[in-house]
Amino acid sequence: MKNLFSYLSYVEKRMLVPFLVLVAMLFPVTAFANDGPGSIPYQGANTRGTDHAAFNVFSGSIPGNSGLSEANFLTAAISGQTNWSDNVTACDGDLVDLNVYVHNGAEVAHNGNNNDGPGVALGSRLKVAIPSGASDSHNIVATLSADNVSAITDNATIMCGDSEVAVEYVAGSAEIYSQHRGVENLSDAVVGPNGTLIGSYSDNGKIPGCWEFRVWVKLTVKVKADEKEVPQPIVKCVSLVGLPDKLKPGDEVKFTAKASADNADIVKYVFEFGDGNSKTVTTGNTSATAAHAYAQVGNYTARVTVHFDADGKEIVKTSDKCVEMIKVEKAPEKPPVEPPVEELPNTGIGGVISGVFGTGALGMSVRGWLESRSMLRAGVLRKED
Repeated sequence: MKNLFSYLSYVEKRMLVPFLVLVAMLFPVTAFANDGPGSIPYQGANTRGTDHAAFNVFSGSIPGNSGLSEANFLTAAISGQTNWSDNVTACDGDLVDLNVYVHNGAEVAHNGNNNDGPGVALGSRLKVAIPSGASDSHNIVATLSADNVSAITDNATIMCGDSEVAVEYVAGSAEIYSQHRGVENLSDAVVGPNGTLIGSYSDNGKIPGCWEFRVWVKLTVKVKADEKEVPQPIVKCVSLVGLPDKLKPGDEVKFTAKASADNADIVKYVFEFGDGNSKTVTTGNTSATAAHAYAQVGNYTARVTVHFDADGKEIVKTSDKCVEMIKVEKAPEKPPVEPPVEELPNTGIGGVISGVFGTGALGMSVRGWLESRSMLRAGVLRKED
């Protein structure tokens, strides 16, 4: 084209008009119809539309679309209010209504006698995508399409300041309205992956061109505070050991208990000794000890129960490993004490002398002389033998 204009400088003025006619014949001007959303300025109810099905092509203040351009066909408002806009501030517990406006901008003359003309949108479908998860801003997207119409989209935003919230569709809330069908329920599939069919007379996907066939869809979402997943507590009573496990009445047993806790806190250990007595040890440690003496002979089953706190909820745990058997036996009897052995009296000659003369010096002398004579005589007799 630049070369063409450069060439014009060489054309004589008297030949300019015939030359431009020739160019027009060689390069005819083609008018491209732009029938995208909001592409035709709205100048009243008699504004000319398109000769084929096209969604929401009018711009400007459109009656029935909250005074907005038809390109802005998804709006939101706090439930029960009518101040529709693209951005809504809503927090935990609030309900938000979503409004979808659908207008086939084709001229009514192109609908055909039986709504079978090129002006009728066929297979009209609406899908509203509601994001999952928690965020401080949720962008909800509506997609409007048909078999013979290019898809168009619009969005609305729900925010809760700096707080993260979730947005959830209220099941059964979807409704559809048109001049020819009144208000009817619409399938919950409108928020599904494929959306749902809509229509001016029924949900058969047919929307003829003209103002009287416009369709509105309303559905409700609930705003919920972020419910972060709470990790599940894992708590155990690990073991109980009592030493010694065999003893006699009055002896003391030392019990040691162990426990474990994930996503919870240990609060206390309750020891039950099996003889009707118990002891509570308040501690957050993973082990605790308690001592106990049994007064009577017998077999006793000792047990420990551990109490935990999981985010304000009490959990009580014991196990087979937290049971200990204790045996208390009778103390052994002491052996009898033997009396001391008494020395037998001396009946020999020495004993007689001691008895006559006593144990004084004289008695001991006489006794010694007699014993020596007795020993001498015993020696002589052994020699004679």
